[in-house]
Amino acid sequence: MGVNLERANLSNANLSGAFLWEVNLEGANLSGANLSEAALTAPGLFQSPNKEQSSSILSSANLTGANLTKTNLNHVEMSLTILNEADLSGADLTGATDITNEELEKQAKSLKGAIMPDGSRHP
Repeated sequence: MGVNLERANLSNANLSGAFLWEVNLEGANLSGANLSEAALTAPGLFQSPNKEQSSSILSSANLTGANLTKTNLNHVEMSLTILNEADLSGADLTGATDITNEELEKQAKSLKGAIMPDGSRHP
């Protein structure tokens, strides 16, 4: 990863349209952040060394239109996260907390091949 924002407090930050490839956001607090139209595609972007705990916080974050293709969102806190028209194709949402498969299906533009919070694979 090129930029290390591990455990950074980015709550309420305006990162709309940001290109966040090669960024380490492990354990970062992005609650309430505006990440609309951002590109957040990296397999280890939010990766936690302890997969039994939430690695990052995206609660109340705005991810409208964001590109989260193939992003690892294992155990990420996602309460009230806005994912309208977000591309979650191939994303790994295993154990993501406070969001249901139904909420994801209702909001996301694409979940093709995504691993859902309950461990099932979206067609």
